[in-house]
Amino acid sequence: ASPMRRHEYLIAQLTARVVFLAPEVTAPLLFGTFALGVPIRGSLLAIAVVCTVGALAFGGLGLLLASRARTIEAISGLMNLVLVGISKYANPAINLNFAAADAQALQTLLLDPEVGAFKAENVRVLLDDQASRKNIVSALNTWLGARVKPQDSVLIFYSGHGALGNNNDAFWVTYDA
Repeated sequence: ASPMRRHEYLIAQLTARVVFLAPEVTAPLLFGTFALGVPIRGSLLAIAVVCTVGALAFGGLGLLLASRARTIEAISGLMNLVLVGISKYANPAINLNFAAADAQALQTLLLDPEVGAFKAENVRVLLDDQASRKNIVSALNTWLGARVKPQDSVLIFYSGHGALGNNNDAFWVTYDA
């Protein structure tokens, strides 16, 4: 709810979008032109019109979606996270120092309501001996497969050894490899 009338709120939203549009478009154009030597082809008026219409269209779409949804998940879907960190391997000769700590630190950061604000039930963490091939495949296929919808997003974080196979295919080295 807002203490503003509907039309005032809409005008404020659209005005803010147009005001911020100028630096958001000008900075990359100037950088591309002067730092990278990419010339601007066509009319600056045409660029301004396309950018303005695009910004207003996306702003209107955002307002429409926001006015219809009851939760943010209804708009953007759920964010599901699988975090894998392996410092201690079954073969101690390949142990690492900080891989598991990296995954734990990212988990702490993303679950913090002031930073990531992710829900704990949307996060799956596999550390050290939990990160076997069987458990990783289960987390990706079974756990994610049962919960992810087309509008949802998935973030997979892996911290551990990697290996190159035939044809330079890259693989994660699991705990039990």
